[in-house]
This record gives sequence, structure tokens and C-alpha cells, in this order.
Amino acid sequence: MAENISNTDKESVIGTVQKITYVNHTNCYTVAEIKVNAENLTIVGIMPFLNEGDTAEFFGNYKVHSTYGSQFSVVSFEKKAPENTADILKYLSSGAIKGIGPSTALKLVERFGADTLDIISENPEQLTVIKGISMQKALSISESYSKQFSVRDIMLFLSKYSIAPDKCFDIYKKLGSNSVELIKANPYVLCEQGLDFNFEIAEFIAADLKIERESELRISAGLEYVLRKNLFNGHSCLPRNKFITTACRLLECSESKADICCDRLIDCFRLESEIIDNCEYISTPAYYSAEKQIAARLLAVSRYIDTAVTVDELEIENVENILNIKFEQLQRQAIFEAFESGILILTGGPGTGKTTTLNAI
Repeated sequence: MAENISNTDKESVIGTVQKITYVNHTNCYTVAEIKVNAENLTIVGIMPFLNEGDTAEFFGNYKVHSTYGSQFSVVSFEKKAPENTADILKYLSSGAIKGIGPSTALKLVERFGADTLDIISENPEQLTVIKGISMQKALSISESYSKQFSVRDIMLFLSKYSIAPDKCFDIYKKLGSNSVELIKANPYVLCEQGLDFNFEIAEFIAADLKIERESELRISAGLEYVLRKNLFNGHSCLPRNKFITTACRLLECSESKADICCDRLIDCFRLESEIIDNCEYISTPAYYSAEKQIAARLLAVSRYIDTAVTVDELEIENVENILNIKFEQLQRQAIFEAFESGILILTGGPGTGKTTTLNAI
């Protein structure tokens, strides 16, 4: 269960970014220097879209690094939009917004003054009065500006659910600038492939948002979660009856409700159904497609196998001597079948001897 915390539980500093020292562009871990009153302070943490010239309130805690000394470890931050024309010009000239350099920044501020940022955000079409800014470029500038605050909104919204800043950035990359609205409408989107949040976290957020436990959003997401979780146990599909029973235990819902949601997920291609030996199996579309392709590939390869090759015990014993090992009976069987059949599927969990068998072959 997520712990309910907020920015009020942390220390905070307000400062202007003087220098970006380091940025990891994969997770946006940033080291920067900010000016707080008349003093410089080093801040570290996940801070997407932080730029030189930004003024923000940073929430976190002071710590002492063994090499770099006193630092402020940032958990979240709230950018503050520049308010006067001088600060707006400095902000736009810094390159914070893609498509705006110092020359264009000056033209914009001279034209729109203190309203420049509002124009960029709310009425980007007005930017086209500036020579060199087409409608396409104006919209691109507006989008770039909105990104500066989108991640902030996600961090603020999810901070009380103890979701770390780097995870918030992952959500932004997956869901885009309207992430908060999407999560409020359906918190179970966090469990989808590519984000893979624990179902219990989505449940906690859903309960806080007063989403009904019998909601089809919840049950449908729960069904998909059960399938994805079983992938880690080596099951690329599940028999429908076992699948429904397992999901109902997790969701505490009726089997009839789960069956209805399962059928709807199949109808809209979010799940796949296949009848094998009078038993219906349910799988995710990605793994269903992968197994179909693997089967087709194996069938194609098998057509080119003309004759079998015989391997005798002496050859296997010779390999044992070379490798200084003793094969288990199943490994010996696999070696024989690989040569006699010409094609073999070798499966097994970690440490069961697959690599050793392949080395022998």
C-alpha cells in the first residue's frame, strides 16, 4: 500500500537555476546549481525539463555527499513561470523552448510583453505575426512549452501516492502531456504493458478517486494484469476457466462479471482466445502473435529437413570427456532427438541444463 505523503512533509527551497552540471537523458537525473537569495546551492534528483534560468520551488532534504559536500536532494519541484518581461526574455533566450533562440525571444517579448508566455500557451496562432514563425512552428513552440509543466503536474498529482519522480517521467513518456487526466479517468492504465505498475498501486489510487470496485475498468484491467503476471511464471496463456477463477480471487468479483469483461476484451482485441483440444485458452495479443510466428517459422524450417542423423552413445561419452561433465538422462534424450528429428524445441527454467545441452549438440 502506498504511503500518503505530500510536499508539506519535506523541506523546500526557492531558487533560480544558474548552471546545469549534469543530466542523464534516460531518467532525467540532474545535477544543477541554483541561486537561493545570494548563495549558490547544489541540487540533485530527477528533474525533467529543468533549464538554466528556471525559477522553481524544490522539495526534498539536505544531505552531505562524501565527495561533493552539502547538497539538496530533490524529490519533486514546481516550476514558476517568469512574471516580468526581463525574466521572460531571459527564460526564452536560454533555449528552454525548442524553436526559440535569443533573437526570436527578443522579437516575441517586444511584441507581446508580459503576455508572451500566455500567448505561447493559449493562443499560439498569434505567434505567426513574427517573421519566420509558421503555424506549424507556432504549434511546435506551444507544445514544447507545455512539456515544461506537464511532468510537474504528474509529479504533483502522484506525489501523495509515493510514486518516485523517475517513474513519473516514465509515465509522461508513455502517456504524454495529458497523463494526469488519463490516470484520473482510469488509474489502471498504470498497469498496462510499458508501465507495468503493481496492480495494488492502481487499486489504491482508484479507491482514492472513488472508482467503484465493480467498475468494468477495474475488472478489465485486473484480467489483463493476471495474464501479464503469469508471463513471469512461464505461462504465455491460461485456460479460460483457471484464468477467470484466478482473476476473481484477486478482484473479489463474480465469475459472471469477469466472464462478461473477458468477452469484451476479446471483442476489442485486447485479449486473444484460442480453442485447443476443446479447451479455450486466453493470452495477450503480443504473446499470441509471437507464438503464431514461432510456430510458422518452425513449420517452415521443418520442410527443409531431409534426413535424420544418428548419434551413438560413444560420441556422447566422448563429448562428456571433453567437457568433463556427465549428462543427465533428459539431456542425453535431447541430444539424440535434436539429431534424429533435425529440429528441436528445448525448454526449461534457469539452471536446468539447457546451455550445457546446446554446447554438447
